[in-house]
Amino acid sequence: MMDADTLDTNTSPPPNLETSDATETPSDDDILLEPTAEELKREELKGRMAQLQVEIAELSDQIERKHEELSAVKKELGITPFTEFKDSVATGMKVIGNKFKGIQESEGYRKTNEKLTNWKDKLESSERYKKTKGTLNDVGTKTSAAISKAGTSISNTTSSAYHKVKESERLQSMGSTIRNTSMKLKDRVMGTSTDTGDDIPTSGEEVVVPDEPPKQDI
Repeated sequence: MMDADTLDTNTSPPPNLETSDATETPSDDDILLEPTAEELKREELKGRMAQLQVEIAELSDQIERKHEELSAVKKELGITPFTEFKDSVATGMKVIGNKFKGIQESEGYRKTNEKLTNWKDKLESSERYKKTKGTLNDVGTKTSAAISKAGTSISNTTSSAYHKVKESERLQSMGSTIRNTSMKLKDRVMGTSTDTGDDIPTSGEEVVVPDEPPKQDI
């Protein structure tokens, strides 16, 4: 058995040690310097964006070279921009024609066309339509006849007035006087006139035209 001295020695309290945590607590500065998950994600996306931009630039260069090659081939074939436009229009019209043909062949279009044809036939065969059409035809015929008659009347009136003025004694007398005076002036200028010139009006005199005799009512 162990004696009391040995027990007291073995069971003496451990020396007083300072308590400390196993891991050190990071300071505020260390927390601010560490990137968050969101920041790491943004950096990753920025890298991916830069990579895509490089790839797009490379593809754009390749596409441009392909366009140049295509233009050279078209030039050798004699294909011009106008030819391409004409072909595009022709293709578009063909597509529209096919669509319209499909519409015409559809059941709905045929039924609608039949209904419209029936309505037209019923309208034209109705008594009211026939009367209205006959009235419009009569009005058109009468209007044409009136316009033609008015035109003939105006033409005859104008022609008659012109012949009356042309054949009036006053106008004929005036024309004769002017002709005689002109001939006499010409003879005097040429020195072949034997008239004294008393009957030739001077610049200050007025040519007197005899009055037209009064017309007699017939």
